[in-house]
Amino acid sequence: MVHIALHATDMGISPFVAAMALSMIGGSSILGRILMGFVQDRIGAQRSMIICLITMGGCLFALPFVTSNAAFFVFAILSGLAFGGDIPQVPALTVQCFGVASMSVIYALVAGVVNMVSSLGPLSAGYIFDVTQSYTLAFFGAGILLLMGVFSASRIKG
Repeated sequence: MVHIALHATDMGISPFVAAMALSMIGGSSILGRILMGFVQDRIGAQRSMIICLITMGGCLFALPFVTSNAAFFVFAILSGLAFGGDIPQVPALTVQCFGVASMSVIYALVAGVVNMVSSLGPLSAGYIFDVTQSYTLAFFGAGILLLMGVFSASRIKG
């Protein structure tokens, strides 16, 4: 997300629209948390997580080809909904896999690992841009990682 606005301006989108779309990602992320909480209650955390991961991956695969303001806003809304939508899935899947007895400690460890690994994303994307002068490989790489997450999430038993 750190590089989204810079990528947008590189693609010819105005800085104002890029900043507004970045704000829309944050706003739709809040809505995504609520909506996917409702979805989770109906279809389960595993399926809900898979929907979010596929949506985020698809958005990142499409991003290098987004060149219009309208398409960038669609990207912002969809990716924000999915980005926020996976938030309620993680604690639910933690309980599903490990039970509630040690949920707090296990979830803290899971969240800590996720945050540490996620912090490598902006650094990696910046490095890839410095080397290639494009974010395309970074977005495709992140999309591949998200689709690997789909495989992992589909393997959860419980």
